Parts: sequence; structure tokens; C-alpha cells
Amino acid sequence: MPLAAQPSRASSALAEVERLAGEQKYQAALERAREVLKKAQAKQDDALITEALIQVTQLEMGLHGYETAVRQFKQT
Repeated sequence: MPLAAQPSRASSALAEVERLAGEQKYQAALERAREVLKKAQAKQDDALITEALIQVTQLEMGLHGYETAVRQFKQT
């Protein structure tokens, strides 16, 4: 099965983040994305780490601005 046809673990793990963001509950979405990121790092799941890091960074940029998001990204 080609990679594109396989369901993404990252997508399912971050579904709640996307739902919360869709409901404009950005702080809650950010907190959930951070939880997913920590769990992914503990499991050393590179695909999920990447997706969660993108979500965290996008939400940080929306909530706190570019400078804060870049600082958080560099610390990760």
C-alpha cells in the first residue's frame, strides 16, 4: 500500500486539536497539541512529533505572535 493511502497516526492523534481550533478554542487546542507533542516525543514517533510541532507552532503564532512561536520552536 502506498504511503499516501495509509491512514495517518498523526491525523487521528491531532483530530481533537483540529476540532478545537475549528471551534475557535485556540488556547485549548494549543494545550492539547502540546500534550500530543510530549507523548510523541516519549514514544520517539517522528511523524507525530513533526505534525504536533507544526500545530503547536501555528497555534502559538496565532495566539502569541511570531516571536513567541519562534522562541518556543527553538526550545523544542
